[in-house]
Amino acid sequence: MPVDPRDAFRTALYQLDTESTVGVAVSGGGDSMALLHLAAEWAGQAERSIRAVSVDHGLRPGSADEAARVATFCKSMNIPHTILAWNGYDGQGNLQDVARQARRALITTWAAHYGLGNVLLGHTKDDQAETVLLRLARGSGVDGLAGMPPKQGIFLRPLLGVSRADLRAYLQRNGISWIDDPSNDDATYDRVKARQLRDQLSTLGLSQDRLAQTADHMRAAHETLRKAAISFARSHVIQSSGDLVLTGDWDGFSIEDTPRRVFAAAVQWFSAQHYKPRFQSLLGAWTQLEMGEKTTLGGVILTPLSDRTIRMTRELAAADPAQPLRKSGPTSWDHRWNITCEGAETTGEFTINALGEGIRHCPNWRATGVPRTSLMATPAVWRDQELIAAPLAGYSQGFQARIVADFHSSLLLH
Repeated sequence: MPVDPRDAFRTALYQLDTESTVGVAVSGGGDSMALLHLAAEWAGQAERSIRAVSVDHGLRPGSADEAARVATFCKSMNIPHTILAWNGYDGQGNLQDVARQARRALITTWAAHYGLGNVLLGHTKDDQAETVLLRLARGSGVDGLAGMPPKQGIFLRPLLGVSRADLRAYLQRNGISWIDDPSNDDATYDRVKARQLRDQLSTLGLSQDRLAQTADHMRAAHETLRKAAISFARSHVIQSSGDLVLTGDWDGFSIEDTPRRVFAAAVQWFSAQHYKPRFQSLLGAWTQLEMGEKTTLGGVILTPLSDRTIRMTRELAAADPAQPLRKSGPTSWDHRWNITCEGAETTGEFTINALGEGIRHCPNWRATGVPRTSLMATPAVWRDQELIAAPLAGYSQGFQARIVADFHSSLLLH
């Protein structure tokens, strides 16, 4: 049954909780051009303002021209528009995934620069169905089959309930042109293969609507499981000086979702990786822990202790490289730490890096009660090869370091 894109868009934005300008990510394809036109129409009626952005990925000829065409369209509608260039692909990893994450990072930075509370993305019901199908093929659980959420951080997807065909009809009615990305027909990409299989699968009842409906059901289940994980973590995970300590009864790990979900989230908390550890890797690491063996997973050292607890510590080799210390305001390091130098002597150039073997120059580190391996992965202040301060190791010298990523709060976002 056709869906009116206007109705779907207005419903999605009805409870928008910010008065700031709304961002719109536009590639120039049909979905994003329809999104831009809908956003402009909504902004005019709601007395709001929008700002558009396009990312020139540079991965094929014509990408710069496509971004320029979006810019011309935005100018004709008096919509401020920015083109962001990305040329960071080094040939490593899955190209589509790397490009997607790079676009997200660029747009997030752009939104912060302009003080935008929300950025709209043009994902459709077709995209949702393809996502569920791909994740089903990969053996995903509830989280993966929940598909793309309508809201994810600053990003909103107001067209998840609208088909691509309905958006094309909307564009044609309004005389709006769009650009067809040739990669959408390139069968070397898994998403294109899934798209091409949809007609065959629909004969089995696995239609686009049914796949999108599955995502809705799984999202409801995901929310229930997330709440259970938050409750479990409050009773079984202690945050301690940059480490996490798992306590209590985890005997249901091999058969229950909740402890596995919390364990995976704990690994992610250290590395800030977008994806969870693979399920088999997760089970393999837990099996080693049950055998009393120390192991590593996702940049985390996992140490079983004698009192049935497990200590999770950042792996020194996985921590961020050195970066310059800011002389005013906090310096962020390794995703979780903020280092400040109020009241400290900061003459010269300083960097923030892991303490590592610099712990030998911290005579009072044992008095902290924190294990040596844990302290070695905490932030320290350096001037070339000279250790200036190690706030967590009893050698602060006027510097402060604190965790700004609370594990239990992070579960609220997953």
